[in-house]
Amino acid sequence: DVIEWVKFSGASWYKNGFFYSRFPPAKDGATLSGKNVYHSVYYHQLGDAQEKDKLIYKNAEKPKPNHYCSVTEDDKYLIMYAALGTHGYELFYKDLSQTNSPFVKLFSGYAHKNNVVLHANGKFLVHTDVGAPKYQLVEIDLANPASENWKEIIPETTHLLQSVTKGGKKLFVEYL
Repeated sequence: DVIEWVKFSGASWYKNGFFYSRFPPAKDGATLSGKNVYHSVYYHQLGDAQEKDKLIYKNAEKPKPNHYCSVTEDDKYLIMYAALGTHGYELFYKDLSQTNSPFVKLFSGYAHKNNVVLHANGKFLVHTDVGAPKYQLVEIDLANPASENWKEIIPETTHLLQSVTKGGKKLFVEYL
């Protein structure tokens, strides 16, 4: 399979294909000089031509943010991050079990970094710097996502909680 116009993306596998981000095709003569705008999320079915890829998300009102996505390990949610640069991003999620479900904004603005580590029983574990400059791990109930309802799983300490990953039903925590 050939996928073009990809820059600043990964591939997040789902069913018989993957989600990825790309820019619109460049206009004739602008292949190497076009602006990096309207970075959008697509789904590519393996074996299909790229022209058949399904547009999942495009923000026509805000052309500058780049969009990155991942699928939760249980294939329930598509997580999308919208970034203007290298620090801070908005975070959205989309229920993949519901046809044409909307993206729901979980974190607004570009001042913080929030990463969904995993989903279980309608709750996300999120590695976040909101209220914790050295990061913490919190559980966010999607039915009650306001910060006053967060459950602290790993509190902020004097050491930077650099990352939290998962594997084999365990969390791996890295401090700096």
